[in-house]
Amino acid sequence: MSWKQLAIGCWVLVSGWGLGGYAAVAEVPQALYEEGLRALESQRILQAEQLFQRCLELDTTFYDAYVSLARLHFSRNSLDRADSLLATAMRQQPQRPEAPFECSKLLSRQGRLEEAYAQLKKVAELEPRTAAAYMGIGYLRMAPNQMMDLREAGEAFAKVHEFEPQNHEALFNLGQVCLYQGNGDAAIAAFRDLLAQRPENLSAHYQLGMALYLKGGYSEAAAELRRAVELAPRWLTARWALYLAYKHLGGYPADLPDSCRMELATQPALGEVRVRFVEVAAATRVDRLDLGRGSAWADCDGDGDLDLFTMGHFAGNALYRNDGGVFTDQTEEAGVGEQAGMGCTFADYDNDGDPDLYIARNGWYGKAPNTLFQNDGRGHFIEVSAQAALPQRWPGRFRGYRRGCRHPAGPQRRQCLRRL
Repeated sequence: MSWKQLAIGCWVLVSGWGLGGYAAVAEVPQALYEEGLRALESQRILQAEQLFQRCLELDTTFYDAYVSLARLHFSRNSLDRADSLLATAMRQQPQRPEAPFECSKLLSRQGRLEEAYAQLKKVAELEPRTAAAYMGIGYLRMAPNQMMDLREAGEAFAKVHEFEPQNHEALFNLGQVCLYQGNGDAAIAAFRDLLAQRPENLSAHYQLGMALYLKGGYSEAAAELRRAVELAPRWLTARWALYLAYKHLGGYPADLPDSCRMELATQPALGEVRVRFVEVAAATRVDRLDLGRGSAWADCDGDGDLDLFTMGHFAGNALYRNDGGVFTDQTEEAGVGEQAGMGCTFADYDNDGDPDLYIARNGWYGKAPNTLFQNDGRGHFIEVSAQAALPQRWPGRFRGYRRGCRHPAGPQRRQCLRRL
């Protein structure tokens, strides 16, 4: 053996292109691609990337190689390269669903949610029984932002359940959407269906208990909530809900273990109660159904009475003009019907004599900047975040939370307004 042959042999071994690499595979694109898939299965990522790249050098129309290579770049967060590969694949074979589906994931990671939704809809048109596409549509339409459409979210999760009856995630989300819509019967049916398949599902026991509680089925609610507390004794939210359910039934039963109980500190007698509040939300037309967050009062239009601004994650913002104690929804007219936040406040930041509006967001439902609105003095607002040099930074999503896990969001509740 000459020194040149020896050197070439050493290079092949060191570079990883010996046995198991593409040097041992005929220079046929399909064979290289299949070897790349085997490399992926055995976690030889770099080798898989090189094999897919070689496929494309030999055949620039190899659709599956474009998609597989794009997935690898996406996993490394090389989004521009993944985007270029997927764009080429979609141009070459626009009737195939794989590239649009991968593109939807890329767009979602970039925060381009409307474009991601469009790609998922395209996948559903090309392959109507693609459960993963409907899961994505459901999540995008369920999220509390300007794209939220609970009806379409429910339909999407229902389709996934139709295609894959054992898909517990879809069934759980379907129950949650029904709760958000105030459809307690459908939510109860979904959670019961899920528990028939997975009897120890903690979140399903809790959500079913809350749905039953809201419908006045306190005995059944207590049974479900008790099971949730038995599964997670340190979950104070479930223990509090169990306390409320048993309160309607006359108190804790004797056989309830201490680990499921919540003992409240006794309060001294208040004596004669001289203040009484009366619920007037419906009468004043502010009884909106949402997952309420912050609210603030100010005389936005300068007519001498306080107007009300509210935010709800599942209903967006609302600005109610006060006309002598009766409110009218002026959200769109006032220009504040954008994505809701967690907190809000009115303040005259520009010292022109009228209250301006600031909305704060905490990143719980994804990245979103805070917003400053300037009041023109007549109750109409203009967004001036950039002009006011408002820092466009936001905290990330709380890492301990995942949708559908131990601490699910509660059902929607109707806004309340109580008058002295």
